[in-house]
Amino acid sequence: MISRTKNAFSIYNKFGQALRSFSSSMSSVEQSIADKVKAGLKDVKHVEVKDVSGGCGSMYNIGVISSDFQGLSVVKQHQLIHKILKEEIKGWHGVNLSTKTN
Repeated sequence: MISRTKNAFSIYNKFGQALRSFSSSMSSVEQSIADKVKAGLKDVKHVEVKDVSGGCGSMYNIGVISSDFQGLSVVKQHQLIHKILKEEIKGWHGVNLSTKTN
């Protein structure tokens, strides 16, 4: 389940527990990552990127809602995002992904 407000969205599991929450104010680096994800998928409803490294740009939380994930396992969904961000991920310490279909 997805809950959206004007400036944020949260992804919940089947038990109603919030898996990830994202706000919509992104830095220019976060926005460029989001733009690359949007360009790599056909039907993106929402992308949110948050630098959780303390500002050094080495760790990101990324949430993506797209019908491109329909019928794919979570592993395949994450592999798709990793493929799109292959070059960027090389310079990161880590990335937390939350993917969801519409």
